[in-house]
Amino acid sequence: MAVNINTDLRVVNGNTLYMPPWEAGQDKWGDLSLPDVYAIGTTQLYPTGTILRKGLRTFVYTKYVAGITVVGAGYCLESTAELKDVANGVISGAAGANTLIVDMGGSIAENAYAGGFIGIRMGTGGFTTVGRYSTYQIISNTVSDGNDRVTFTIDGTLVLALGTTDDVVITEHPYAEVRTTLNLYGMCVGINLQTTVASSYIWLQTGGPNNMLSQLIALEGDTVNSIAVYNVAGVPQVVAGGTTGASTLGGIEVAMLQRIGNVYASTDIGGPGGSPADITISPTVFLSIFN
Repeated sequence: MAVNINTDLRVVNGNTLYMPPWEAGQDKWGDLSLPDVYAIGTTQLYPTGTILRKGLRTFVYTKYVAGITVVGAGYCLESTAELKDVANGVISGAAGANTLIVDMGGSIAENAYAGGFIGIRMGTGGFTTVGRYSTYQIISNTVSDGNDRVTFTIDGTLVLALGTTDDVVITEHPYAEVRTTLNLYGMCVGINLQTTVASSYIWLQTGGPNNMLSQLIALEGDTVNSIAVYNVAGVPQVVAGGTTGASTLGGIEVAMLQRIGNVYASTDIGGPGGSPADITISPTVFLSIFN
């Protein structure tokens, strides 16, 4: 059952704290005290997914997952959330109901997907079919029963009845837990603000000015699975497959590219021989992951 958490929205010295929508299994609801975004700790102080807007900057509260290495400030972290595609797995979902039952094909813990999202991909109908590609936020989920069936409670009502020919795509909450990007899955959800150790609750910066240590590389695009893209006289130049050319981005595979912000210009930007940023320092990036 959903619980409405009503809190005042106040601005204190340019700081505003936003509680996330209620979800089962979370803790620390209603704590509106302003945080120190640079502090870390093993004690949870806010629900994960809480948002803080501080002047030009935006931060999101999350947990750094156990079992990985220490990460310093200025580096990208990615979500541990992964999608699960369940084809023909819907058992039942009545039109007008806010619950549906899905055969998950394995064991699922209670509220493992709370705060995440479930997308409906109905087995019949076209692009204009009402409700066919709806996306709902998950409020709670039951533990899987002996037949691997899980009941999901969602934040709205189903438009059409669902049955066994219908598919769903389910994702966990993107800020429930984060990890390093060593696995190169490619979705940065925020920038680390301090040296972080395993099992710590932290604030990630997602928007506004940030000095990113991870920009200290010899050439943008020289890391694994990346592609260098730059402009010459306003024409995009793409380095791909060992070839540089004036092709447009539509001519290469860009599915793995994520734009997280823009680098501030340094004083030597003037002219074709200049550099847009001094990469011998930690350049300032205006983040645009989430604002």
